[in-house]
Amino acid sequence: MYHGSTVRSERDDGGNQCEPFAFCGSFTSRPMHEIVHPKTEARCILLGTGQVVCMGYLERLPGVDDGNTTRRNATVSAAYILAGLAAVDVVTDDTESDAPEPQESAELQTISRHTKWLQNSASFDGSGQTVTDTFDAVRFTTFVYEYDGPSGFQIELVDAETEETETGVLEEDGPVSGAVGIGLPNGRYALDIDADGDWQIEAGEPAAPEDGRNRPPATIEGDGSNVFGKVIVSDAVTVRGQHTGESDFVVNAWDEANTEGTPNERLFAEVGEFEGETTLDSSGLYYITVEADGAYQIEIE
Repeated sequence: MYHGSTVRSERDDGGNQCEPFAFCGSFTSRPMHEIVHPKTEARCILLGTGQVVCMGYLERLPGVDDGNTTRRNATVSAAYILAGLAAVDVVTDDTESDAPEPQESAELQTISRHTKWLQNSASFDGSGQTVTDTFDAVRFTTFVYEYDGPSGFQIELVDAETEETETGVLEEDGPVSGAVGIGLPNGRYALDIDADGDWQIEAGEPAAPEDGRNRPPATIEGDGSNVFGKVIVSDAVTVRGQHTGESDFVVNAWDEANTEGTPNERLFAEVGEFEGETTLDSSGLYYITVEADGAYQIEIE
């Protein structure tokens, strides 16, 4: 049987000598009333005072006295075992209650639904092919668009001073709506639009308010191209992606201060159905751009 070193004896309020109690230790064949389940050692220590008082009370029960050691030992042993099991339940409950609750995942918002977040914004609308008025940009800029034409819709970024095309912003088949984003250096720009239907564009630098700023874990769900954010990343995080479309699935992370024209991190660049994961290593205040032709789900943890 398991037993351990014997602790001091106590007397209860009635002057009765209480049996010393023991804690689990080595294997031996000591009297049964010294047995305590091995897993309850620490808990028995916590309940030591309560056990002594309990033993003193049990010794006053009819038939439990020094002259009836068999019944006395059995009763005392039962009390130790019950007290130890009760202690396990108490400590287990306390441990479980102290464990941190799983953090609920935040869903990142789409910029196309929150155009009020755009600073230094400029709105354009028209029909067919045209070059817009100029607008200023100093960092990562989002273009929210809506097009109802039956065929291609193309947007190119033009340097207003040199009138040279800087980069392609969007090329989609209509009708279509969504958002795209790119980091721009401080400058003045215009949009060269190629379309055969009506279109609307709102350009601006996203600045999510307090309720639009999230930390991992965070999720993204969508269908088609859009911009999501903001997610604040302090340490390396795992990014899992799933796409059910048939064409490109491109996911980029852009710091809100990006002025380079290339993303801080390219997370996925796949074609067709896809499921996989990658790592976002660098810290930053990120907006996530997604180019896709089908439904997708992204988890940042």
